[in-house]
Amino acid sequence: MFGLGWMKLQRFMFMVRNLMVFDILIPQDLSYVLNRHYCYDFNCGNLKELSLGRIITVEEIGLCSLLGKCKSLEKLCLHIVLGVTDSDMVTLAQNCSNLKSITLQLEPAFCDESEGIIFRTALTDESLKALALGCRMLQVVELTTFGCDPTYPEIGFSQEGLVMLFQSCPIRDLVLCGTNIFDDEDSPSLINLTLRQCGGFTDDGVGEVVRARKLNSLIVEDCRRVSSIAMQGAAKSVHYDQDSPGYGKLNRSNLAHLYFTMEDLPDALISEITKRIENRSDLSSLSLVSKRLYKIEAETRGSIHVGCGLHPATDVILSLCSRFPNLLKVDINYSGWTRSHGNQLDNHGICILSSYCPGLSDLTLSFCSDISDSGIGYLASCKKLITLRLNSAKIITSSGLLAVVVGCNNLSGLHLVNCNKICGTSEWLKYLGCNGSLEELVVKNCEQISQFDLLMFGPGWMKLKSFMFVVRSIYNIFDPKDRSYVVNCKYRYDFCCENLKELSLERIVTVEEKGLCSLLGKCRSLEKVCLHFIHGLTDSDMITLAQNCSNLRCISLQLEPVFCEEPEGRVFRTPLTDQSLKVLALGCRMLQIVELTMFACEPIYPEIGFTQEGLVSFFQSCPIRDLVLCGANIFNDEGMKALSSAHFLETLELMDCKRVTDAGVRLLADSPSLVSLTLRQCDGFSDVGVGAVVCARKLESLIVEGCHQVSQRAV
Repeated sequence: MFGLGWMKLQRFMFMVRNLMVFDILIPQDLSYVLNRHYCYDFNCGNLKELSLGRIITVEEIGLCSLLGKCKSLEKLCLHIVLGVTDSDMVTLAQNCSNLKSITLQLEPAFCDESEGIIFRTALTDESLKALALGCRMLQVVELTTFGCDPTYPEIGFSQEGLVMLFQSCPIRDLVLCGTNIFDDEDSPSLINLTLRQCGGFTDDGVGEVVRARKLNSLIVEDCRRVSSIAMQGAAKSVHYDQDSPGYGKLNRSNLAHLYFTMEDLPDALISEITKRIENRSDLSSLSLVSKRLYKIEAETRGSIHVGCGLHPATDVILSLCSRFPNLLKVDINYSGWTRSHGNQLDNHGICILSSYCPGLSDLTLSFCSDISDSGIGYLASCKKLITLRLNSAKIITSSGLLAVVVGCNNLSGLHLVNCNKICGTSEWLKYLGCNGSLEELVVKNCEQISQFDLLMFGPGWMKLKSFMFVVRSIYNIFDPKDRSYVVNCKYRYDFCCENLKELSLERIVTVEEKGLCSLLGKCRSLEKVCLHFIHGLTDSDMITLAQNCSNLRCISLQLEPVFCEEPEGRVFRTPLTDQSLKVLALGCRMLQIVELTMFACEPIYPEIGFTQEGLVSFFQSCPIRDLVLCGANIFNDEGMKALSSAHFLETLELMDCKRVTDAGVRLLADSPSLVSLTLRQCDGFSDVGVGAVVCARKLESLIVEGCHQVSQRAV
């Protein structure tokens, strides 16, 4: 009877106290006439939040019909809805692409299957698959199942279906309750953790989370095998509640009443305290308090950073290695070194380091001019070395690097920066590809390593997860050929890089048949891509990216004008057009971090290949949280209007956007999620626009640099 009122409604909640037996047996609208649905043909296109509890849904006039009309729905809660089926979830996914939050509370019901009637929760993996494909903006998910056991009654979902949903959507908040099908899984970005009535883990498991030191909030309630000891120092916010005998209560409010003397604290707890002190001077001061602290701090110190103050270098490195026997990470940086600092660390120093630090796993050598191949060869005895970074190693050659990669079988990360004596055609790259376990490879500004040399990496591409290749300046632009390439014989280019998640390329040359397009077609797991000043980049490359990399979450494009062939002739503009933005919006629906930078462009000539309409459509189609827009002279206040209404945008940086005025900046005061704003070298607005944003008091961070019409008074 609400009739036309549904058209204006934005939030609706309907809850029934309980389902009576007669309601279940006769769930009918007595005024309903078969095939006459006019009473149900209401419009609820503006409905954004829908909550239903303990109602009954039936065919033709039930939940499926309602969800098909809620095109603007952002939040849905279904609590013990009798009659809900996978068809309802399919309809939801097909019509509610803006859905950001879903809560499903389910209990077992009799379901018709091909093998007969079974007693389980109503929804299956088909629902999860539909949600993963249709609702790509889901960020808040609650899945609760009541009255289920591992054997009977069972849960309609499988663990594989749950994992697929979690991996397909940008979920930030997740509640899982009663899912007895779910076992051990990793969550690398977790900062808030709540554990309630879980008897499958003990102090050991919770202790591992505590020691990772990543949590902001930890809540443990009624987990009878977890004690308060495991919670010590767990997070910024801690709550512990245990009803079983022998356990107390520990929360942040009464932590102030716990007092210990230094003698009462066990060595393990003191070690944990010292690990949390990041400032090196504070650590040094702490070690001077007592001999016990001095000894514990020395035994727990896992990393050192030394440089020009290392004098005499050999004696000091020997002293440091003797005092800190458990070093895992060593960073030696001689940036800014002059002869007045004394001699640098030499080959003998590396010999000492490799002998005294058997557990060394991470080593960085920067601007070490006295370390040669014989010195770097000593690292072959560091069998636990995982990551090696060489920066401006002037006299280390391919031979020294080969000795390291042959001896260090666990090497998974290799960074080469400004290493001009290391040659790409040497055996080290081929050996790593065939016998190594490299997952991260960074090559920056190494003059003797070309993009075609990297083909020697061969099978190694299959294991690689992160790859960066940067050229100091574009070389050989007019003849960018692989001398060993034979037309129609591409076996060297048929490598597999299915596991590659991060790809960063700068100032390389891409060509047809064997260029960027071919590479992107193989990177189906890609999540982050940075393409900076790629000569030969076209819309076709972006089409290939969008078609093959549906998991892409971060993209950075830095473009400069080039001569492009158009139907009307050659034009001088940035190479990508709105076609690239359109395919990215359609194919990469999980994009959250975007940088678009255009250098050396003017409103008239040379121009930008994008249009403002294309940018706005792109920003509105993806759940972008972080956006950097630089040099976009086509972007004005109309574009700012679109940004101000972006629901997910939390961080915005505008640089050299000359056409944005006070009217456009003022609109950001109404941005629903914006908490960080950076404005650089924008002279189109003044104190008036920035002041309006400041007065809204929504920002957590504001940076203004080089905006000549904005004074300190405005911020």
